[in-house]
Amino acid sequence: MSDLSGAFGLRSVTPPTVEADFGAGPQTMIASMTVLDLTNRVPTDGPVDFAALDAFPQARNILWFGADRGLAEALRSRPRIRFLEWRDPVGDIDLAGTSVGTLRLHGCDGLHGLRLPAMETLLLAGRSPSLRVDLPDAGYDVSLRWFPDEPNARLPDGLHRVRDAEAPGVRLPDGLHRVRDLWLRVSTGVSASVLSGLTELAKLRLDFDDPPGTLEDPHLLAACSRLRTVSLSGAYALGPDDLPDLPELRRIEVHGIRRSVARALRDRYRGGAVQVYVRGDVSDAWLARHLGNPFRDWVEDSEAAAEEAGSAHARALAAAEGITPSTPDRLLRAERALRRFVADLNGMNQRYGVIDTAEREQVWDVYCGLAARFHVPVEEGPSEWFDAGREF
Repeated sequence: MSDLSGAFGLRSVTPPTVEADFGAGPQTMIASMTVLDLTNRVPTDGPVDFAALDAFPQARNILWFGADRGLAEALRSRPRIRFLEWRDPVGDIDLAGTSVGTLRLHGCDGLHGLRLPAMETLLLAGRSPSLRVDLPDAGYDVSLRWFPDEPNARLPDGLHRVRDAEAPGVRLPDGLHRVRDLWLRVSTGVSASVLSGLTELAKLRLDFDDPPGTLEDPHLLAACSRLRTVSLSGAYALGPDDLPDLPELRRIEVHGIRRSVARALRDRYRGGAVQVYVRGDVSDAWLARHLGNPFRDWVEDSEAAAEEAGSAHARALAAAEGITPSTPDRLLRAERALRRFVADLNGMNQRYGVIDTAEREQVWDVYCGLAARFHVPVEEGPSEWFDAGREF
């Protein structure tokens, strides 16, 4: 795009920069950054110089990884840092005394202890079988987002969203038994037994990323007798009588459900205190055809768009059939298939206009899963192919 600033007597403004050294050598960075990604700006090992944080007075959000290495202590003297995203944390982490109000932890399997200040939002992504959380009032005032089957986890064999058959079952970390607001996101299914200890739970959002979306032992939800709102997404295996009677329940929201079950739910609660809201209800026949379609929830906006996007995904999957990490032309075959996938979605979107911000992120997740099927890391080409080809 041409620069017209001179034609209107305007000068382009270059953001002020600063030389900052976190221990890996000086780097030129924009001084007004509000989000500091430190994952590639610190030495691989050895001391980290967190005094460099002071060069960024507007920074409110930190991206970190691995061991603490003095980060928590640095945050205690910098109360302006309110948001922290931490990948692959290990050992015991003590953030008490900091002003962190939103904490996102990804890859928690190596994390054992987590001591926290009072905060608004806590996200735990990945299995954490031995984690103990020390949070004021056992999480009573926190909005907990718990994604034990985090969909973007990369597995050594290149598969996507595949659970290790030997992995331990889903288990809520100790110390969070008073949580009132929970968003639980899982792969294909989960037992309600993981929630039965949350006797003060008032708001539950349960998302299933992959079919069939099974809530096992649903009668155990009766232990959550204070539930007022239940939101379900992708619960295609839900039966009309699966949810127990909950005395304080006032609202049920369902996105992605069999049409026959949706009708039965409306009939069950009609005339009572519970309001039922349904989106994305589909027939049993449609679901049988599209259960493996990652875009099946688009049926709410356009059934044709959901079918075309699903067909594009199926073609890309077929192209990856038989490819292994040692296949000599896997990169070439991946590029051909992934570029076609993006082109197919471009054409679909021109016809139906269904892709907005949320759908774009969904397409990216599916695209990354396809790249993994070809055993090609996203950063080795697929990311560039996606951005270069997409028109949405």
